[in-house]
Amino acid sequence: MDFDSTLFETSASRELRAVKGSKKDWDAIYACIPQFRLYDGWEEVLNHIQRKGISLAIVSAAKTELIEKTLTHFGIECGAIVGFQRYIKKPSPRLMEMALKKLNLRPDEVIYIGDSKEDEELSRNSGVQFFGALWDSSDRDYLSSCTSTLSRPEGIIHVL
Repeated sequence: MDFDSTLFETSASRELRAVKGSKKDWDAIYACIPQFRLYDGWEEVLNHIQRKGISLAIVSAAKTELIEKTLTHFGIECGAIVGFQRYIKKPSPRLMEMALKKLNLRPDEVIYIGDSKEDEELSRNSGVQFFGALWDSSDRDYLSSCTSTLSRPEGIIHVL
């Protein structure tokens, strides 16, 4: 799944993360993590995933360390994290391939949940089934027109 606007509402760090290059203040960004919010319904989904022994992975443009620190803060276990890659960007299938390799899974064994056009394209380019997360998507119209969508995180339980 994606990280920002899919699993977590991270607007507390948006301005700090928008700064380009070496001027980015990562300590200030990490200090925002307690202000992040797990979207309503995800706790139930994560408990279901854990009970069923389903692997969880995050493929995101966010910095890997930010994802790791956030998951640790919220007590969420994750089997694979593929974060920001300097030379590989969404929708390159290489990002999904890295996650699949870490989990030793094939594309037909995975679903990807994301909130953006790039997430949908990443899934399509990777041969992975996609569900558009509409709860905080800025690409709601695009996702609704081209893919299966979920209006609330709890819908993932029914998909699984």
